[in-house]
Amino acid sequence: MPKGSSYSEADAIRVIDQALSGLDQETSRRIMQWAVSKYGGEGRVNLAGQPPPSAATPHGQISPTNLGDIRSFVTGKNPKNFYQRVACIAYHLEKGEGHTELKTADISAANDAGRLGKLSNAASFVRDAITKYGYLASVGHGKVGLSPRGEALVNALPDQERVKEALAAMPIRKKIKRKSAKK
Repeated sequence: MPKGSSYSEADAIRVIDQALSGLDQETSRRIMQWAVSKYGGEGRVNLAGQPPPSAATPHGQISPTNLGDIRSFVTGKNPKNFYQRVACIAYHLEKGEGHTELKTADISAANDAGRLGKLSNAASFVRDAITKYGYLASVGHGKVGLSPRGEALVNALPDQERVKEALAAMPIRKKIKRKSAKK
């Protein structure tokens, strides 16, 4: 129908709905992409309220583009202790800011920058997050990174029940103490 016709917005939506209702989702997506490119608009078509591809990764993790500032990220995760907070900060620094290796000073500085409350002994919390909780992993030369267990923790927060499930699915491997040979 030519421009300036008597179609209302509701009529156009109704016609599009009727035309696409019998098609599979991929065909509908291609048709809508064509319509967007022909009649103006930018970006990809969002079907069925799904998040755009840049908003979430396949496992429901937050992508680097939408982590926000460290304060809102950590407070939104609502960590229950300092070790969970350290893991949240490490997650934000790795996923949101692209740091691959972190020092305790980096975690402490990010905590201070976010005004998240004092980490009374950051070195102790980082050490325990590695050795006792397995949220961080040593990568050598005094640097740490987020472990898969720590990533699972942060993805499960703020729901503490999901945290328990995630941590139970990734237990900490206990180091085997070897007996020294008697001479």
